[in-house]
Order: sequence, then C-alpha cells, then structure tokens
Amino acid sequence: MREGPVDDEPTTITLSENDISVYFDPTEIDNHFGNQSITGSITE
Repeated sequence: MREGPVDDEPTTITLSENDISVYFDPTEIDNHFGNQSITGSITE
C-alpha cells in the first residue's frame, strides 16, 4: 500500500494442482486490487 505495509488483513489462499490464488478483503485494503484475486501458476 502507498502508506506502507498492511498487517493482519483477512486473506484467502487457494491452491490447486497447478494454480495459486490469493484474495484480500477489498474493504480492508481500500480496494487496492478491486474485488479480484491475484493468481499465478505453479511449476516444477
């Protein structure tokens, strides 16, 4: 965040076979990511 790190925010982390998704409660972080998760791929 622009004001610095944010601590103790509700977070959901979802793992599947090849994907990871991290979701932060938008109301707690001033809609920084909107109402969407951050997603990525897991590779070996």
